Amino acid sequence: LILGFALVASLVDRRLSAQRSKLDDERNMLRALIDNMPDFMYVKDLKGRFVVANPHLAHQVGVQTPEELYGKTDFDFFPRELAEGFYEDEQKVIQSGQPLYNREEKGIDGEGNELDLLTTKVPIRDNKGLIIGIAGVGRDISARKKMENAVHEAEQKYRGIFDKAFFGIFQST
Repeated sequence: LILGFALVASLVDRRLSAQRSKLDDERNMLRALIDNMPDFMYVKDLKGRFVVANPHLAHQVGVQTPEELYGKTDFDFFPRELAEGFYEDEQKVIQSGQPLYNREEKGIDGEGNELDLLTTKVPIRDNKGLIIGIAGVGRDISARKKMENAVHEAEQKYRGIFDKAFFGIFQST
């Protein structure tokens, strides 16, 4: 009987060890993805405190490591008005359970420079389906927005030339 119990215990230990190894591998792959993504990635709890962040976000807000963000909120890094906007959006996602996809918003970097961001915020649920936090991804689209503005200004400039011309202007091949 003792030998049978030892055999079962050994089998259970091997299965648990294999499952633990698989979970460790998955965690390492996910961490590699988060750490190497050029976007700002984070997870927050229900009170808006960072529990996961990537190095890109950490450097953008002016700290050296993601761990320096843990337990803190946007209010610790951004002007109050900006932090309130982020918090309100996240609370809407938490309360409604509905994700917020590709929202354009303003942000600032650790040096106070204004950024244009494209953000997605989604609720995180536990195994019972209860919302326990929020995951977010933000992309700096400042260069794209500058280019769009330059194109718009050029269009306005040349449209003005044609609209205010004293003589007819046409294009011919």
